[in-house]
Amino acid sequence: MKSRNSTRGYIPVQSTLVLLAFSFLVLVPVPCANAQEGETIVGRIVAWRSGKVSTQVPGLVRELRVRVGDKVKKGDVLAVFDTSQLLQDVARAEGELAAARAKLKIAIARESLKEKIYTRQKKLKRTSAFRSATYEEAALNLTIEKAGVLAARAQVVIQEANVARKKLDIKLSTVRAPYDGIITRLFTQEGAFVIPEDPHIIELVDDNSLEIEVDIPVRYIHFMKPGQTVDFSLDGKTYKARLRTILANVNPHSQTRAVRFKPLDIRLLKRHAVGQNTDVVIPDAHK
Repeated sequence: MKSRNSTRGYIPVQSTLVLLAFSFLVLVPVPCANAQEGETIVGRIVAWRSGKVSTQVPGLVRELRVRVGDKVKKGDVLAVFDTSQLLQDVARAEGELAAARAKLKIAIARESLKEKIYTRQKKLKRTSAFRSATYEEAALNLTIEKAGVLAARAQVVIQEANVARKKLDIKLSTVRAPYDGIITRLFTQEGAFVIPEDPHIIELVDDNSLEIEVDIPVRYIHFMKPGQTVDFSLDGKTYKARLRTILANVNPHSQTRAVRFKPLDIRLLKRHAVGQNTDVVIPDAHK
Protein backbone atom coordinates (compact mmCIF):
# COMPACT_ATOMS: atom_id res chain seq x y z
CA MET A 1 0.00 0.00 0.00
CA LYS A 2 2.78 2.43 0.79
CA SER A 3 4.34 1.68 -2.56
CA ARG A 4 1.14 2.53 -4.39
CA ASN A 5 0.75 5.78 -2.47
CA SER A 6 4.31 6.87 -3.22
CA THR A 7 3.78 6.08 -6.87
CA ARG A 8 0.55 8.05 -7.00
CA GLY A 9 2.27 10.98 -5.32
CA TYR A 10 5.13 10.95 -7.78
CA ILE A 11 3.16 10.95 -11.05
CA PRO A 12 1.53 14.41 -10.58
CA VAL A 13 4.89 15.89 -9.63
CA GLN A 14 6.48 14.53 -12.81
CA SER A 15 3.61 15.88 -14.98
CA THR A 16 3.96 19.31 -13.43
CA LEU A 17 7.69 19.46 -14.10
CA VAL A 18 7.24 18.52 -17.73
CA LEU A 19 4.56 21.17 -18.22
CA LEU A 20 6.68 23.88 -16.60
CA ALA A 21 9.69 23.04 -18.73
CA PHE A 22 7.59 23.19 -21.92
CA SER A 23 6.15 26.58 -20.94
CA PHE A 24 9.62 28.00 -20.28
CA LEU A 25 10.90 27.04 -23.72
CA VAL A 26 7.98 28.59 -25.58
CA LEU A 27 7.46 31.83 -23.69
CA VAL A 28 11.07 32.73 -22.97
CA PRO A 29 13.20 31.46 -25.87
CA VAL A 30 16.88 31.45 -25.13
CA PRO A 31 19.00 30.49 -28.19
CA CYS A 32 21.93 29.26 -26.17
CA ALA A 33 23.79 29.69 -22.92
CA ASN A 34 24.72 33.23 -21.82
CA ALA A 35 22.22 34.76 -24.29
CA GLN A 36 19.94 37.62 -23.27
CA GLU A 37 16.50 36.61 -22.03
CA GLY A 38 13.56 38.23 -23.77
CA GLU A 39 11.21 37.94 -26.69
CA THR A 40 12.59 36.33 -29.82
CA ILE A 41 11.65 37.99 -33.10
CA VAL A 42 12.59 36.59 -36.49
CA GLY A 43 14.82 38.94 -38.47
CA ARG A 44 16.52 38.64 -41.84
CA ILE A 45 19.90 39.33 -43.35
CA VAL A 46 19.89 42.37 -45.65
CA ALA A 47 22.49 44.44 -47.50
CA TRP A 48 22.37 48.22 -47.33
CA ARG A 49 24.31 48.41 -50.59
CA SER A 50 23.12 46.24 -53.46
CA GLY A 51 21.46 46.66 -56.83
CA LYS A 52 21.61 46.37 -60.57
CA VAL A 53 24.72 47.56 -62.40
CA SER A 54 23.83 49.08 -65.76
CA THR A 55 25.57 50.38 -68.86
CA GLN A 56 25.28 54.00 -69.93
CA VAL A 57 26.05 53.05 -73.50
CA PRO A 58 23.68 50.60 -75.22
CA GLY A 59 25.20 48.16 -77.67
CA LEU A 60 26.51 44.67 -78.33
CA VAL A 61 28.09 42.81 -75.40
CA ARG A 62 31.47 41.66 -76.68
CA GLU A 63 32.75 40.21 -73.39
CA LEU A 64 31.04 39.27 -70.13
CA ARG A 65 33.82 38.63 -67.66
CA VAL A 66 31.87 37.48 -64.60
CA ARG A 67 29.56 34.67 -63.56
CA VAL A 68 27.02 34.31 -60.79
CA GLY A 69 28.81 33.84 -57.48
CA ASP A 70 31.99 35.65 -58.52
CA LYS A 71 33.49 38.07 -56.02
CA VAL A 72 34.64 41.35 -57.53
CA LYS A 73 36.54 44.39 -56.33
CA LYS A 74 35.64 47.98 -57.04
CA GLY A 75 36.91 48.84 -60.51
CA ASP A 76 37.02 45.26 -61.81
CA VAL A 77 35.79 44.88 -65.40
CA LEU A 78 32.37 43.26 -65.57
CA ALA A 79 31.56 43.58 -69.28
CA VAL A 80 33.00 45.08 -72.45
CA PHE A 81 30.84 46.40 -75.29
CA ASP A 82 31.72 46.48 -78.98
CA THR A 83 33.18 49.90 -79.85
CA SER A 84 33.64 49.68 -83.63
CA GLN A 85 30.70 52.01 -84.32
CA LEU A 86 31.78 54.37 -81.56
CA LEU A 87 35.28 54.64 -83.02
CA GLN A 88 33.74 55.71 -86.31
CA ASP A 89 31.61 58.24 -84.47
CA VAL A 90 34.73 59.68 -82.84
CA ALA A 91 36.49 59.99 -86.21
CA ARG A 92 33.50 61.79 -87.70
CA ALA A 93 33.19 64.08 -84.68
CA GLU A 94 36.89 64.95 -84.86
CA GLY A 95 36.45 65.84 -88.54
CA GLU A 96 33.54 68.12 -87.70
CA LEU A 97 35.64 69.72 -84.98
CA ALA A 98 38.47 70.38 -87.44
CA ALA A 99 35.99 72.02 -89.84
CA ALA A 100 34.57 74.18 -87.05
CA ARG A 101 38.06 75.35 -86.09
CA ALA A 102 38.83 76.23 -89.72
CA LYS A 103 35.62 78.29 -89.95
CA LEU A 104 36.62 80.08 -86.77
CA LYS A 105 39.96 81.08 -88.31
CA ILE A 106 38.14 82.43 -91.36
CA ALA A 107 35.71 84.37 -89.17
CA ILE A 108 38.57 85.88 -87.16
CA ALA A 109 40.34 86.93 -90.37
CA ARG A 110 37.17 88.57 -91.72
CA GLU A 111 36.66 90.36 -88.42
CA SER A 112 40.23 91.67 -88.51
CA LEU A 113 39.73 93.02 -92.04
CA LYS A 114 36.45 94.73 -91.19
CA GLU A 115 37.99 96.21 -88.07
CA LYS A 116 40.79 97.81 -90.15
CA ILE A 117 38.23 99.30 -92.54
CA TYR A 118 36.16 100.63 -89.68
CA THR A 119 39.25 102.14 -87.97
CA ARG A 120 40.26 103.87 -91.20
CA GLN A 121 36.78 105.37 -91.68
CA LYS A 122 36.72 106.50 -88.08
CA LYS A 123 39.98 108.43 -88.55
CA LEU A 124 38.38 110.34 -91.45
CA LYS A 125 35.64 111.78 -89.25
CA ARG A 126 37.17 115.29 -89.07
CA THR A 127 38.34 115.42 -92.70
CA SER A 128 36.65 116.35 -95.95
CA ALA A 129 36.98 112.72 -97.10
CA PHE A 130 34.61 111.49 -94.37
CA ARG A 131 31.37 109.95 -95.61
CA SER A 132 28.75 109.18 -93.00
CA ALA A 133 27.16 106.36 -95.00
CA THR A 134 30.53 104.69 -95.59
CA TYR A 135 31.38 104.94 -91.91
CA GLU A 136 28.07 103.47 -90.81
CA GLU A 137 28.41 100.62 -93.29
CA ALA A 138 31.89 99.83 -91.95
CA ALA A 139 30.58 99.82 -88.37
CA LEU A 140 27.72 97.49 -89.34
CA ASN A 141 30.02 95.11 -91.18
CA LEU A 142 32.34 94.96 -88.17
CA THR A 143 29.43 94.15 -85.87
CA ILE A 144 28.32 91.36 -88.20
CA GLU A 145 31.79 89.85 -88.34
CA LYS A 146 32.16 90.00 -84.55
CA ALA A 147 28.89 88.08 -84.24
CA GLY A 148 30.21 85.61 -86.81
CA VAL A 149 33.31 85.00 -84.69
CA LEU A 150 31.17 84.38 -81.62
CA ALA A 151 29.03 81.89 -83.57
CA ALA A 152 32.13 80.16 -84.92
CA ARG A 153 33.62 79.89 -81.43
CA ALA A 154 30.36 78.40 -80.16
CA GLN A 155 30.45 75.78 -82.90
CA VAL A 156 33.99 74.84 -81.90
CA VAL A 157 32.87 74.41 -78.28
CA ILE A 158 29.93 72.26 -79.40
CA GLN A 159 32.12 70.05 -81.55
CA GLU A 160 34.74 69.72 -78.81
CA ALA A 161 32.01 68.58 -76.44
CA ASN A 162 30.76 66.15 -79.10
CA VAL A 163 34.21 64.61 -79.48
CA ALA A 164 34.61 64.39 -75.70
CA ARG A 165 31.22 62.70 -75.43
CA LYS A 166 32.05 60.14 -78.10
CA LYS A 167 35.34 59.33 -76.38
CA LEU A 168 33.52 59.03 -73.07
CA ASP A 169 31.12 56.54 -74.68
CA ILE A 170 34.11 54.41 -75.60
CA LYS A 171 35.39 54.57 -72.03
CA LEU A 172 31.93 53.72 -70.67
CA SER A 173 31.75 50.72 -72.98
CA THR A 174 33.86 48.97 -70.37
CA VAL A 175 31.52 48.42 -67.40
CA ARG A 176 33.29 48.26 -64.04
CA ALA A 177 32.16 47.25 -60.56
CA PRO A 178 31.08 50.31 -58.57
CA TYR A 179 31.99 48.62 -55.27
CA ASP A 180 33.24 45.34 -53.82
CA GLY A 181 30.66 42.58 -53.84
CA ILE A 182 29.31 39.28 -55.11
CA ILE A 183 27.56 38.75 -58.45
CA THR A 184 24.09 37.41 -57.66
CA ARG A 185 22.46 37.60 -61.09
CA LEU A 186 23.24 38.13 -64.78
CA PHE A 187 20.86 40.05 -67.02
CA THR A 188 22.72 39.58 -70.31
CA GLN A 189 25.19 37.35 -72.13
CA GLU A 190 27.97 37.75 -74.66
CA GLY A 191 26.54 38.53 -78.09
CA ALA A 192 23.38 40.10 -76.69
CA PHE A 193 22.39 43.65 -77.58
CA VAL A 194 21.60 45.85 -74.60
CA ILE A 195 19.00 48.53 -75.28
CA PRO A 196 18.46 51.84 -73.41
CA GLU A 197 15.07 50.66 -72.11
CA ASP A 198 16.73 47.71 -70.33
CA PRO A 199 20.37 48.64 -69.62
CA HIS A 200 21.02 46.24 -66.72
CA ILE A 201 24.10 44.02 -66.87
CA ILE A 202 24.40 42.28 -63.51
CA GLU A 203 23.10 42.38 -59.95
CA LEU A 204 25.72 43.04 -57.29
CA VAL A 205 25.51 42.66 -53.50
CA ASP A 206 28.09 44.24 -51.22
CA ASP A 207 28.79 41.45 -48.75
CA ASN A 208 30.67 43.91 -46.53
CA SER A 209 27.45 45.85 -45.91
CA LEU A 210 25.35 43.00 -44.50
CA GLU A 211 23.06 43.80 -41.58
CA ILE A 212 20.15 42.25 -39.73
CA GLU A 213 16.74 43.82 -40.17
CA VAL A 214 13.99 43.10 -37.65
CA ASP A 215 10.37 44.30 -37.66
CA ILE A 216 9.87 45.49 -34.11
CA PRO A 217 6.35 46.09 -32.71
CA VAL A 218 5.82 49.82 -32.27
CA ARG A 219 5.13 49.35 -28.56
CA TYR A 220 8.80 48.38 -28.13
CA ILE A 221 10.34 51.09 -30.32
CA HIS A 222 10.57 53.76 -27.62
CA PHE A 223 12.84 51.45 -25.64
CA MET A 224 15.20 50.84 -28.56
CA LYS A 225 18.29 53.04 -28.52
CA PRO A 226 21.01 53.27 -31.22
CA GLY A 227 24.17 51.59 -30.02
CA GLN A 228 22.58 49.03 -27.72
CA THR A 229 23.42 45.37 -28.30
CA VAL A 230 21.18 42.34 -28.73
CA ASP A 231 21.71 38.63 -29.28
CA PHE A 232 21.00 36.93 -32.58
CA SER A 233 21.40 33.29 -33.55
CA LEU A 234 22.73 31.58 -36.65
CA ASP A 235 23.46 27.88 -37.08
CA GLY A 236 22.49 27.25 -33.46
CA LYS A 237 25.02 29.71 -32.07
CA THR A 238 24.42 33.11 -30.51
CA TYR A 239 26.27 36.30 -31.41
CA LYS A 240 26.08 40.02 -30.67
CA ALA A 241 24.82 42.85 -32.85
CA ARG A 242 24.56 46.58 -32.25
CA LEU A 243 21.49 48.65 -33.16
CA ARG A 244 22.49 50.98 -36.00
CA THR A 245 19.24 52.73 -36.87
CA ILE A 246 15.46 52.66 -36.62
CA LEU A 247 13.76 53.21 -39.95
CA ALA A 248 11.12 55.90 -40.12
CA ASN A 249 8.19 54.08 -41.75
CA VAL A 250 5.57 52.08 -39.85
CA ASN A 251 3.95 49.04 -41.45
CA PRO A 252 0.23 49.91 -41.12
CA HIS A 253 -0.83 46.24 -41.23
CA SER A 254 1.54 44.75 -38.66
CA GLN A 255 2.19 47.99 -36.72
CA THR A 256 5.92 47.37 -36.76
CA ARG A 257 8.99 49.41 -37.64
CA ALA A 258 12.11 48.01 -39.25
CA VAL A 259 15.24 48.19 -37.12
CA ARG A 260 18.73 47.56 -38.47
CA PHE A 261 21.41 45.81 -36.39
CA LYS A 262 25.08 45.58 -37.33
CA PRO A 263 26.92 42.44 -36.15
CA LEU A 264 29.97 43.10 -34.03
CA ASP A 265 31.77 40.70 -36.37
CA ILE A 266 30.65 41.18 -40.02
CA ARG A 267 32.35 37.91 -41.01
CA LEU A 268 29.50 36.00 -39.35
CA LEU A 269 27.00 37.16 -41.96
CA LYS A 270 29.31 36.82 -44.97
CA ARG A 271 28.95 33.05 -44.67
CA HIS A 272 25.19 33.36 -45.17
CA ALA A 273 22.81 34.68 -47.80
CA VAL A 274 20.78 37.85 -48.07
CA GLY A 275 17.21 37.07 -47.05
CA GLN A 276 18.17 34.29 -44.64
CA ASN A 277 16.25 34.38 -41.35
CA THR A 278 17.84 34.79 -37.96
CA ASP A 279 16.36 34.95 -34.46
CA VAL A 280 16.95 38.22 -32.61
CA VAL A 281 16.30 38.42 -28.86
CA ILE A 282 14.68 41.65 -27.70
CA PRO A 283 15.63 41.92 -24.01
CA ASP A 284 12.97 41.85 -21.28
CA ALA A 285 13.80 45.45 -20.40
CA HIS A 286 12.16 46.51 -23.66
CA LYS A 287 8.75 45.14 -22.76
